[in-house]
Amino acid sequence: MKQTLITVVAFLALLLSGQKSQAQVTISLSTSASELPMVLPGDEIDPTPDEPLTAAAKKKLAKKKRLRALVKDHFVTAVSLSNRSKNPIEFAYDSQEGAKCHFYITLSDQDGNVYWESPSPVEEVDNPVSALRTRLNADGEEEENYEEEQIICTLPAGKTWRSSVSVPLVIEDSPLYPGTYTITASAGSFSASAQFIVTPPAEESATGSMDGCVLLGERDKNGEPIAKAWTPGAGFYVQVSESWDDNAIHFREPFYWEGTTDENGMFKLTPPVGHYYISAEGPNGDDWVWGELEVDVADGVKTKAVIRILPELGPREPQEDTGVNGTVKFADGTAASGWNVSVLETSAADGSVRPPFEEDTSTDEEGAFSINTPDGTYQVTAMRGYSWFDDYEGDCMFPLAGATVSRMAGGNYFPRPKFEIATGTVTVTAGSFSAIELKVSTNAGPLPPIVVEGTVKPSLR
Repeated sequence: MKQTLITVVAFLALLLSGQKSQAQVTISLSTSASELPMVLPGDEIDPTPDEPLTAAAKKKLAKKKRLRALVKDHFVTAVSLSNRSKNPIEFAYDSQEGAKCHFYITLSDQDGNVYWESPSPVEEVDNPVSALRTRLNADGEEEENYEEEQIICTLPAGKTWRSSVSVPLVIEDSPLYPGTYTITASAGSFSASAQFIVTPPAEESATGSMDGCVLLGERDKNGEPIAKAWTPGAGFYVQVSESWDDNAIHFREPFYWEGTTDENGMFKLTPPVGHYYISAEGPNGDDWVWGELEVDVADGVKTKAVIRILPELGPREPQEDTGVNGTVKFADGTAASGWNVSVLETSAADGSVRPPFEEDTSTDEEGAFSINTPDGTYQVTAMRGYSWFDDYEGDCMFPLAGATVSRMAGGNYFPRPKFEIATGTVTVTAGSFSAIELKVSTNAGPLPPIVVEGTVKPSLR
């Protein structure tokens, strides 16, 4: 296995005997391996020692090849700290274990989550050259009644501390999942670190390649695809999500990728073997341009993922010089102000099957309105606007405009809306506005008031 070695050189300025001197300290950390397979349930643990094997031992071990090789459930980390200066250096520890090991060692993932730490009662230093003593106060006397005793270890000039720790790959019966991990060893302000990788099982690490492409088609006015009208879908937003069977057991997170197609409508990636769902959405989140595809990626196989998208036809766009002008009036000629007006396309001028154009507005004080539309035939509907007020007893609400109130058993009231509507039909020609006048059958007089529990509340138009 490849050996990883990271050395950190730090310089510490010390004041000793009233003179300023510089102490040079070197700390190094090395691991016995940089890439290890994940420990799986039922794996046979490799019992061979961590020391280098002799040629005869390697030959004997080679004869024991299996479908899945023996795996290690730990690896060894060695760390050393050398004082290359002419002065001793003191280090403070909070426990006997820390003082014996000299180093604080942690195992963490890329997000900084710590999975394991030492000191623990494992191995002590090879050549202890420390002087242990309790903490003293400013008067040179031992401190009393402090919560945790500090232990001072002195690293003499020219000396080196060395320690080795067995780092577990299975922690509290849970194996480390595939990923990159960091071992960090520190002593005082000095630290060194090294990374190693836990690899997934063979079936989880197998990968293939995916060459994706988005092609954009065209439809005629009747919604039928135009043959041989496919063009590259540049700038499409693509999502690739791995789909797992509910009963499958995996030792990694499901694969996910998102990105955009290039100018040729292409995207490429190297996903693990598996089943994938792919979606492509038009530039700027266009809801009318969207497609999907499902593909299987096999080990070492180049998978073609071609998403052909026929855009759904949306409503035609309104024209600035085309539309409907109109008025809404009561039977006595009074303007119906504040009424809701909507236009709904009943047939397009070009006979297309696009979704109908629909738009709404409201009348002004003169009862007039104006709406821009494409050319075609439209049904125009005007409806009296209405307001709401809270029932004095609870959450029930009644509309004021044209509503009648009925009483239910138990004394509760509920609204029965009575809306006034005026409708008409108009044909709009491209490049012009068509006029329409809608007449309301009632007069403009006030509506009957609503009576609730003897309280008169006037209705509003």
